[in-house]
This record gives sequence, structure tokens and C-alpha cells, in this order.
Amino acid sequence: RVIPLVTMTVPTTLLLTLSSLLCLVQVSVSLSSVAERSQLARSRLHEALSSPSGKLTLSPELIIDDPDDPTAILLQTSEIQKVSEIIRTSKANAVYISASSTAVRTFLTEQEAARGSFPGPVPVVVYCGGEDCSDEDLVQLSEAGAAGLSVAMKLDSFDEHVETCRRATECGLQLIPEVIISDETARTWNEKDVSSLVDTLTSTFDLEPVSVLLTIEALSDSEESSDGEVTLPPVSRELSKKIPILASINVPGDIVDETVLVKAAGFTGAVLRASCLPQFPKSGVEPVGRYWGACIADLKSTRSKSFSFRAKNKMEKNVMTEWEKYGKDVVESGAIGDFTEDADAGIDTSGGDYKGF
Repeated sequence: RVIPLVTMTVPTTLLLTLSSLLCLVQVSVSLSSVAERSQLARSRLHEALSSPSGKLTLSPELIIDDPDDPTAILLQTSEIQKVSEIIRTSKANAVYISASSTAVRTFLTEQEAARGSFPGPVPVVVYCGGEDCSDEDLVQLSEAGAAGLSVAMKLDSFDEHVETCRRATECGLQLIPEVIISDETARTWNEKDVSSLVDTLTSTFDLEPVSVLLTIEALSDSEESSDGEVTLPPVSRELSKKIPILASINVPGDIVDETVLVKAAGFTGAVLRASCLPQFPKSGVEPVGRYWGACIADLKSTRSKSFSFRAKNKMEKNVMTEWEKYGKDVVESGAIGDFTEDADAGIDTSGGDYKGF
């Protein structure tokens, strides 16, 4: 038996209407997922960079160069995964990464694999060089788990970065401006100036940044400060409770002392810049990760502020002088006898005392 085929003609206008509705549904779902990623990223960053207990938050900087040959590319993937684990287990609060999209995604994949474990994933902040960051790159990084975008800017160049920050926000990334000011300017700023900076950033980008990073430009060799130190502007407690204000630490060898100064100035946290690193041979990124892991673990240890990390960086320079002072104090105290008297006094040779030399 042959069953006749029944055909039905659907009006073109109806097809167009259904197609339009389908597109609207897809766009709505897409916008919803971006909004959810953006809200999640903001929540993660604010929680990680804030410090209700008053302890300084610590975020290392990783600069990963692209390898030259295919073999190095394969090895680098494994190293990035190891570094990602090291940074997470050292209990860093966040990590700043400057690398190719591929390298960042490798780092993010390892972090996301630790979701549900302890310690969990570390929020990742990526750098952007303006037009070098395409919309596709920003979307991929956001979907892979990146939380924030750091954009370096000076006080007179905020407007130049509005478009980049708008695109990043639309892709689900949270803006963390890195404001670079001169040491001379920092010396004149007070708490109101720092609060005014946050207000200006908010009005310029139509969104309050989840955090602000302040970087003080050191004086040039031809300019010398009166005390030889970079001055940090003070941050009010009210502002630091509202939004995490971070400071860059970029002085090699003085990380402990710098963290003390950053905390004393009222900053919420510090970003440990790559300029603090020793001069490692170009043998991969794993030595850098191990250094940051040990450094952060020491800085967060209750013992490190008084002995451990300081001993590695300070005592080795003056240890002989300190031992000499200690020996002199012991001798002068008389604890081991009075050396001003005759050395032969009190020796009874007839009683069996023997003078060897």
C-alpha cells in the first residue's frame, strides 16, 4: 500500500519569524552566560583580594615567554601545569600572568581541574596590551576561567583605555586598572587623593573597578630622593574595606621590608612583580614558580616576619659582625672569667694543675 506524501507549505514570513526568535534565544543565553561569568569573576576577585583579617594579600606576577622550537613548546606545557599547582598550593591570593593565550589557557585548565579541592583555584588576572587583545582572545580567556584584566595606565591616559576596558567587560572579565604614578607625585598624595583616584576611574569607565593596583615609578638615576626610598601614599581604612587597593613590589631582595611598608601604608595587598626575581638561567618557568611558591609560603608563615625569610636575605650579609659583637658582649660580661687578671693566677702546679701552653 502506498501512502501518499502530504506536504505543507510554510509561509516565508513564518520561517523568518522563527529564525529571528531562535537568534534572540541564542543571544539571550549568550548574554546570560557572560553576565554570570562576569558576576562570578567579580565575586572571586573581591573575596581573594580583600582581607577581613587585616593580613596582606599576595599575588605573584608570571611572565611566560613563547618558546622557539616545538620540543620546548611541549616541555613548557608541562612546566606551566607544575607552576600552576605550585602557585595554588602556596596559597597565593591571585596571580598576574603575561603570556600567550595558549599558555594562559594551559594555566587556567590546571586551575579549573582543582575546583572542589583544597586549596581551590586561584583567580587569574591577565595583562592586555590594548589592541593586541582581540575580542576572540578575551572571550576565550573568560570562558577558560580568567577572572580579571589588568590594563596599565597613567593619570593622564585614562580615556585612551575606555574602549579596551569596555570590550573586556562585555566579554565577562573584570577590570583591574594598574595606575602608574611617579615617586614625586606619590610623596604629595594623601588618603583623599587615593579615594579621588578611585572615583575618577569609576566615572571614566562607568563601572567601579573590582580592585586598583598602584605602581610607583622609581626615580631615574639622575634624580635621587632624599632618603633613597620610594614613598607609598596612605590608603584610608574606609576605602580599603570598600575596594582592595594593591601596591606593586618591584624591589629585588627587599620583599619582606617592602611588604611591611605596604601594610603600614594601609594597602590591602601587594603584587610581587617579576623584577623581584633573581636572575634565573633561561631554563623554563618552573624555577620561577618554585621561587614564588617558597617566597609566598614564607611571607604568610607566622615565623617568616621575624626570622626565616629575613635570615635568608639579611643576616647572611652581617653574620660575622653580629657574632663578633656577641662574643665581645659575653667577654665583657665576665660570664667566662676575668681576662684582665694574670692568666697564670690560680694555677697550683704542686697540687697537680698543668699548664699546657
